[in-house]
Amino acid sequence: MKKLYTTFLAIAISLSASALNRLYVDDDATGSNDGSSWADAFTDLNDALLHVASSSNYNGSEIWIAEGFYTRLSNTQSFIVDNNALLYGGFAGNETDLNQRDIKNHPTIISGDVGWNDIGAPSSSNPYMMHDNAAHVFKVQSTNRALFDGLIIEGAYSTTESGGGINVISSSLENLQISNCIIRENVANSRAGVLYYTDFNTSGFYMFNNRIEDNVNTDASTSSTIEFRITSSNSIYADVHFINNLFKNNTSESSFHMGTCAKFTAYGGSDIDLFLTNNTFVNNPQNGNNANNVSSLIVYQHGGGGSSLHAFVNNNIFYNNPGVTDIFGESIHGSSVTGTLNTSNTSSNQNVQDFADNLNLSNTQVINSSPFTDYASEDYTPIMPYQTTGDLNYYDSQYLNNSFYGQEYPTIDLAGNPRFDGQGNLSIGAYQYDETANIERVADVNFNVFPNPFTEEVHIKSNARIESVVISNAMGQVVYESHEVNSKSYTTDLSALDAGVYFVNVEYVDHKGQSSKIVK
Repeated sequence: MKKLYTTFLAIAISLSASALNRLYVDDDATGSNDGSSWADAFTDLNDALLHVASSSNYNGSEIWIAEGFYTRLSNTQSFIVDNNALLYGGFAGNETDLNQRDIKNHPTIISGDVGWNDIGAPSSSNPYMMHDNAAHVFKVQSTNRALFDGLIIEGAYSTTESGGGINVISSSLENLQISNCIIRENVANSRAGVLYYTDFNTSGFYMFNNRIEDNVNTDASTSSTIEFRITSSNSIYADVHFINNLFKNNTSESSFHMGTCAKFTAYGGSDIDLFLTNNTFVNNPQNGNNANNVSSLIVYQHGGGGSSLHAFVNNNIFYNNPGVTDIFGESIHGSSVTGTLNTSNTSSNQNVQDFADNLNLSNTQVINSSPFTDYASEDYTPIMPYQTTGDLNYYDSQYLNNSFYGQEYPTIDLAGNPRFDGQGNLSIGAYQYDETANIERVADVNFNVFPNPFTEEVHIKSNARIESVVISNAMGQVVYESHEVNSKSYTTDLSALDAGVYFVNVEYVDHKGQSSKIVK
């Protein structure tokens, strides 16, 4: 009982200290720039991170970041996360509680596009100035915990360095959690989205409700967008949970690539428990054209006797990933080592895929047509019979090994709707179908306008193709319009406009339009 009491006390002290030392960031703030409130928020995210790193009094502090576009000053710089800082985005800039956030309508973009000049599709040969971007958006130096929640992490670029979006450079990081984030359009030699190497025993890696999309890996042999690796040879254990994530259009520029979505590596007799639950994988092409490898979405690599990946695979959808022949592929480091890819467990259940079931998973359904409500419009809500047949037994937080930080499986789906329908049923995939709740589905599209306030050029970036841009003044009069954009990014010169408030209306090719206010 004493041990239980002290554990709760430690949690209470930790949460209290975090709230007491909360810092605020808002690029539109005009106050004292000390991070003490929304009015006096830091206007530069880097200032907040430096403030946390400089004092042990701010260990584990929360950083609340308002909507906006944040980047460093040059492509040799990254945002350095140290002293266990916890980053939250998606704020309008007046909230007092995390539950007040509206992440989709207040996009917080953290970018490697230091020149504010990216246009066109991400690639190593992008002629539209992506080559002057930073190699890493975030570098993590914390040794205990790092958390990213409600952020859009984009625009890293390098053909020689790995870990574009988030690069964990601390080998002793115990716990990494990424929730409610969009990790997109990063180009790296490999691990374009997240690189997390650790030698900490009982480490945890948690990815809840994220979109991982349009990332590009340029290397032939290590093309995975996310990699988690146990680097120690001391037979350590790691706990990994990927819950409610969308992996879409992640690619490799190499003619040989496999495991473009994710890679899990264990050395020295170490074990990884991977819980892959209610995820959706679409449009991630593979080409494992080596006789010793299969074209898989996920790679398991092992080295040293007895290393093992225990994969618990439940309620996932795998559809239209060109060239895929398997969920998992195996890569052996060295010619004489042994390891195990272990999926022979009772929790591998209710998966839907459009390729042969080579793993003999329980209740896997092989399909030959779209399992989605409107695949062409990227509505990945499942059709019948996948709306109520998700296995409830394994959408359960009891499987989380590291409960000290209070992780729980998400109670909402990837679109922000309740994870279970009105009868308590669970859909397959990352999106929940609930007709009885009569909830209008939230579109998974957004755009950001920067700089704001502006003086001359205005840049518009979105995660969906823009059809038209119309800008009106406060009286509703149209002052600028373009109806042939057909791109995810757009730049225009508005230097001729008078000072004042304007409204940007963006219409999409395949989605409902959205609006945002800008100020000159």
